[in-house]
Amino acid sequence: DSFIAAEAFRNITIKDCNGVSLFNGEFSESEELRCSTFHIIGDCYGSVPESLLSTEARDMKQTSTLTGYDAPEKNIILTIDSFLQKKAYSLLVSEGYKGCIIVSDYTTGEIKVMTSTPSVDVSERSYAPQDSAYLNKALYAYAPGSVFKSAAVVAAVEKDANARRFLFTCDSTYSQNVSCYQKRQHGTIGIDGILKNSCNCGTAALVQKYLTPQEFNSFLNVFGLADPEIYTVGINAKKGYLN
Repeated sequence: DSFIAAEAFRNITIKDCNGVSLFNGEFSESEELRCSTFHIIGDCYGSVPESLLSTEARDMKQTSTLTGYDAPEKNIILTIDSFLQKKAYSLLVSEGYKGCIIVSDYTTGEIKVMTSTPSVDVSERSYAPQDSAYLNKALYAYAPGSVFKSAAVVAAVEKDANARRFLFTCDSTYSQNVSCYQKRQHGTIGIDGILKNSCNCGTAALVQKYLTPQEFNSFLNVFGLADPEIYTVGINAKKGYLN
């Protein structure tokens, strides 16, 4: 069965970019769709302040961070692609990750995927959510973390083209201070494997082989990752729209 929302929300419809119904006064019959879009749609209790239903509960008096519009209409069309949204959510869950995936169309700035884990299934009335389940990680600022891996690979290749052929055997630890997440061993990998597996050990070995600390810091400054005065991420996204 689908799950009926409170009466105040019964006249609201939310669809994805392909016209797939995400909410029509009732929550979807698909558990995967409910969970993958929870942080976007929300519930009837305002559990996610940035969510659409939370905004609608205030009669759109506050501009939605997801649509960018402040209007009285209740028919909302998002740039989200529900098929990709479910795929991204499934990937996070299957790997046991707590995090988010965002996919945007670089030609338009449209957000095609924005999903966060752990999530909440609105059908589970007595559900005890995991820690941070109500937090939409896609909308919050975090320390750069693995962004540095991309910066490290680019910097190494810019410094020395031979870095493209770099190989490293990861056994989960490197020197005394570096280890990979959950002590995972990635085996022999190149720079593509370092990025694919988010390998901490391979990144450290790559930087030590091809860059001095001063050179790496110089690259980080170019990327805007080392200077706190310019450490900002600006995204110009095309807004969704209302009918």
